[in-house]
Amino acid sequence: MEKFIDYYEILQVSPDASRENIKKSYRRLTKVYHPDTGNKDDQIMKIINEAYENLSDSEKRYDYDEIYRKYYDEPVEEKYEFQTNDHTPEVQNYSFAKELNLKDYREKIILTGMVCLVILIMFLILGWAVNGMKIVMQKKRLKSVPDLSLSNIALINFNAVNRSTKGFNKLDNALNYFNRAIVLDSKNLLSFIDDSLYEDNGVEGIKKLDREKSWAKKASFSLGSTEDEVKEVMGAPESISYNTWSYGLSAIVFNNNGMVIGWNEVDQDIKASMGEKDPLAKPFSLGSNKNDVIAAMGTPTGIISDTTWYYSLSSVRFNSEGKVAGWNESNLALKVSLGKKKESAKPFGKGSTKQDVIYAMGTPTGIIYDLWYYGSSSVKFSLAGRVEDWNEVDVALKAV
Repeated sequence: MEKFIDYYEILQVSPDASRENIKKSYRRLTKVYHPDTGNKDDQIMKIINEAYENLSDSEKRYDYDEIYRKYYDEPVEEKYEFQTNDHTPEVQNYSFAKELNLKDYREKIILTGMVCLVILIMFLILGWAVNGMKIVMQKKRLKSVPDLSLSNIALINFNAVNRSTKGFNKLDNALNYFNRAIVLDSKNLLSFIDDSLYEDNGVEGIKKLDREKSWAKKASFSLGSTEDEVKEVMGAPESISYNTWSYGLSAIVFNNNGMVIGWNEVDQDIKASMGEKDPLAKPFSLGSNKNDVIAAMGTPTGIISDTTWYYSLSSVRFNSEGKVAGWNESNLALKVSLGKKKESAKPFGKGSTKQDVIYAMGTPTGIIYDLWYYGSSSVKFSLAGRVEDWNEVDVALKAV
């Protein structure tokens, strides 16, 4: 094979996909890209057939997997899958479809948006109900509490303090806490007068409440974290399959040494962190390193290998040296740039350079090997970086 082609990426499946899932994905792609459906670019169908021929045959797939692992420097024992159930193939494909053509994903994106909207409305209704119950409970509590003057608040715990052998010291501490409480606004004061005030150890209860508030931090894990560290942050997984821990449809993947090598955030928050997004960071580009991508985009919502990071359904692809080799802008805009479009630029044509295309069209929304995408429209380049052909689908290309 003179030039390496990622057949798994072409067929929109993971490296551990079953033969049945590969066949399903091939049939779905055929319905979209076959020339009989009106697709003008027969090269796309040609590479899909080539990918299926190599992955559907056991012997050919075995030989190809050897080449695949050598290309990505991926050890055999670290192969994994995010989802093992066959009824969720759309979760397994990780949005590679846009890297060929996005029109087969539009209906799924619309459906996903409607589901998210319904869930959001349900959460809002639930939130309103909870807040209403809190207000009612707070009103009931206030009816039994005396005026919130310093003297009345101190008297609430006087009996408890009096029962202690260090009553006067505790009373002095209590007065200090209540003095501090008085300067709070009414909302904070209301939360400060908690049920713990009515217990025998009311003053100690207030101290504990303050400590818990000061210690409250959002913990996170990262690549290389151990299973114990993940469990401390995320809790026990709902299920475990081989080296994959599942939390709903979301998942965390470990290598054979029990170290985190990836995750996939779908329906639950995966508390992973590789760094914060820098609002002042410049857009990343071809050749940028992973730190540049993190500065521009923050921690990815999914990592399936060292070569592919996901931000929702959009993705960034890296080469074996950890440099940006391409991207796929789907439902989330990526902070990426190859240059700005020039209104005065001439249309590009066969033989034009990549810079000519950038001047005419701006930064592409997707790059996969020698194909540049603008929406579902694409421009194909030769090995020398010259325009060979283009396919106009939904975005008008400035070409002649």
